[in-house]
Amino acid sequence: MQKLLPLIFVFLFIFLAASCKNENQEVNSFESVITTNEEIQKSELNRAPKKALTPEDVAISKSVMSQIMNERDLKRFASLIVTAEMATQLTKGGGVYTVFGPSNTAIDSLAIKNNKFYSKQENLDKLKDLLRSHIVEGEYSRESLSESISKSGKLKLKTLSGTSLTLTKVDDKIIISDNKGMKVNVLKGGEKGSNGTSYVIDGVLKAD
Repeated sequence: MQKLLPLIFVFLFIFLAASCKNENQEVNSFESVITTNEEIQKSELNRAPKKALTPEDVAISKSVMSQIMNERDLKRFASLIVTAEMATQLTKGGGVYTVFGPSNTAIDSLAIKNNKFYSKQENLDKLKDLLRSHIVEGEYSRESLSESISKSGKLKLKTLSGTSLTLTKVDDKIIISDNKGMKVNVLKGGEKGSNGTSYVIDGVLKAD
């Protein structure tokens, strides 16, 4: 029995040491969790509060320019508007506009020399004239266009570039003719925006 006593004391010592180690680990783990929670709370307190949208912010998000940029078939047209520095006019310029934007395919169908011509900085004014020949003042929903055409068989509109557009209907399809003999079809669009509306057409109208 006397020989076993030293062994018993050794086992007791090892057991107590292991217990203390586990307790220390649990304490350290608990303290780590507390520290992490405190850091998260501080981060949330330091985070900037969400800003409420102002009426101007809402108007910009629903502007004609926003419609054009969010329409995948008008990506090329939107890029030209930005290049021509006309985006602000269609976003918050104070006017109300209806835009007949050529589709990506229509712009891609332009002769290579024309695309190169309009991409040069020295031809910026010509690019603006081209884009303005697709924009008219006032808001014309698809319903109002159809009603106006039905009354007299056609509707004449003047663009920002000074050219005239003649709108007619064949069945339910709206067709636009410019004063250069170009005819295009209205493919879609006409949703109301904060400062007008926009349409997708399948051709590029001519500028004077």
